[in-house]
Amino acid sequence: MKMEDRLVFEIDGRLFGLSTSVVDSVIEVERVFFLPGRKGIVNGVVSFKGDPVTVVDARMALTGGGNKNRALPQRIIVVREKNRSIGLDIGTLQAYCLMAGEQGAGAKPVEDINWIGLFNEAQNILSS
Repeated sequence: MKMEDRLVFEIDGRLFGLSTSVVDSVIEVERVFFLPGRKGIVNGVVSFKGDPVTVVDARMALTGGGNKNRALPQRIIVVREKNRSIGLDIGTLQAYCLMAGEQGAGAKPVEDINWIGLFNEAQNILSS
């Protein structure tokens, strides 16, 4: 596996990370807009740079549990590559950058997020 900088956040004692090369931005929103047909991991949609971005509940998608903290504002990690984009709703959790080769908090392993898999799953949910 290639060493690269990662944006990392912790859910239920587990560290999850994304390559910073695909992270477009971390935004705070007061509202994730309802999306007809949303279910499962899909929370809704936000507007980012004038484009709609489907938002998934990171806690549900990565650990199977629902988002425990619905306090506002919600933090959304916008991931984008070519014509694909998705938002990961991390609630009020903090995200931080780990430089290539750095260990996570308490030397916990960082689990890489398969965001393309989440993108495809969200697309399947919305098209059914």
